[in-house]
Amino acid sequence: MIGHAGIGDGYRVIYAMEVTDKKTFDEYWRGQHFHVKRPDMDAGGEKALGDNIYRWDGNKWEKAWSHHTGRNAAEDQWFTNDDTRTNRLLIGEVFTYWGREAVPVPDALRFQGQPLPSTFERGAVGHRVNFWDEEVEAFIEWFKRQQRGRLGLPTNAMPEPAGKGKRKRGKGC
Repeated sequence: MIGHAGIGDGYRVIYAMEVTDKKTFDEYWRGQHFHVKRPDMDAGGEKALGDNIYRWDGNKWEKAWSHHTGRNAAEDQWFTNDDTRTNRLLIGEVFTYWGREAVPVPDALRFQGQPLPSTFERGAVGHRVNFWDEEVEAFIEWFKRQQRGRLGLPTNAMPEPAGKGKRKRGKGC
């Protein structure tokens, strides 16, 4: 899996990971191993950036207080609906995260100096699964040579701790 910046940033690679497992939102929420991925807005900084924020209460999605909340209600509901449209999360424990230090698209994934069209569609948002075999092989070979782990800070600013008066605790999970 690869996450990249848009055309304005030259399609630089923000992260790459090998998918090692799949979970439902409930499995992710309840899994002891993933509790560290729940955001802690009181702590701020990196601890506020967790992505384990959704659980199903039997009738609707509950969303934990996170850097994703605090938008207007309609926008927040749109993001919740979009995030939970598929009850499946991809887990990757073998990854490289460049964040703000995103790297150029590897030469092996370029065609005549441009990103391969099936890999990096201009203006496309979402995910793709129909790649040429040559693209997949080239990406895997490139990824094998990369250093692992978090190599850069997140592209978005680190949230301040809640105690700074920036946010008030809202309803969560």
